Amino acid sequence: MPACGDGSCSLNEDCDTCFEDCGICACVTDAEEPNNGSSSAVTLAFDTDYCDLSICTGDVDWFEFPVNGTTTITLNFLQAEGDLELEIYSQATGDYVTGAYSADDDEVLTLTGQPTGMYWARVYGDDPENPDYCIRVD
Repeated sequence: MPACGDGSCSLNEDCDTCFEDCGICACVTDAEEPNNGSSSAVTLAFDTDYCDLSICTGDVDWFEFPVNGTTTITLNFLQAEGDLELEIYSQATGDYVTGAYSADDDEVLTLTGQPTGMYWARVYGDDPENPDYCIRVD
């Protein structure tokens, strides 16, 4: 019985269900484009998953979200499909606040003690692509 990871792309597998056997899906521009700069950042609502996002060659995604107390930003992706990085900037000052740059699946940042206001999340590829990621603010 064929199984993902057996080295053969069978009829019930494809790049979405088993990139290990079938290869990584081609990078396709996501529905939130153009959000390639802070001035075109997509507003994120709390406790909502924004999925089916992509970082293709030359792409950077920007999102904005409010901070009022402790806020966690989670970027879910598979490292094997392409490494992504997450940076946070203050909208009030434009200053860099913090970043997450692991070489593993996912990036998670928790903001505590930051002034209340709007912030930006900048997502970019280190590989330089990833065809499928999600972002969430809690």
